[in-house]
Amino acid sequence: RRGIIGRKGKIQSFLCIGFSGNSLVVGCADGSLYLFKGHKLAKVVKRAHNKAIVAMFSTPQGLITGGRDGTIQWWNTSLKRAGNPVSLEEDWFECEDPRIASVCFAHKGIGKGKRALVGTRSGEIFEIDASEGSNSEADASAGDAHSANASKSTGAGRTFVHRIAKAHYKGELWGLATHPHKHYFVTCGDDKRVRLWDANLRRQLKTRKLPLRARAAAVSPDG
Repeated sequence: RRGIIGRKGKIQSFLCIGFSGNSLVVGCADGSLYLFKGHKLAKVVKRAHNKAIVAMFSTPQGLITGGRDGTIQWWNTSLKRAGNPVSLEEDWFECEDPRIASVCFAHKGIGKGKRALVGTRSGEIFEIDASEGSNSEADASAGDAHSANASKSTGAGRTFVHRIAKAHYKGELWGLATHPHKHYFVTCGDDKRVRLWDANLRRQLKTRKLPLRARAAAVSPDG
């Protein structure tokens, strides 16, 4: 049956979909969440995100949303916020494009010790372990460009972040060259990045931003 919006909401693009219990939940282009009872709109959560909600993952315990504002937010089954949002726009994430592409729970994920996997528009995958009330500045950062680890402390706990993967994004990959002596190789392409990889560890070691899109890569014969 066709959904009935009524006066509670407005007709707009719905960009993702999930469930809160047996009720349908959709993420909207204006950053709102719409909860339907049957085919009728029953509840609107305005400004759930500052920009469009483009990713959602739900379980019987609640759901998690991600938006073009670069934030993720946990919700309980009543669409009440379960703790503060986590913003990938913070400097300590070192995220090239923090807009969210996908989210899911790493484990059950609602309540204390919430864990989530987050994919971004810049080809990164983060594992985020957030305690209730996490909202403060970063106090530690370690690791390389591929597997950056960081944490920030709060009065109620800490938020731990691990970057699982980092890759090229935007357009095509054009350049590839191997190191003459080591198990390294470099790549470059339309995302204006040159990246150094470890073939044995299968991870990115370093990245540098270029002023223009790259079309070829080479490594000096002496390494």
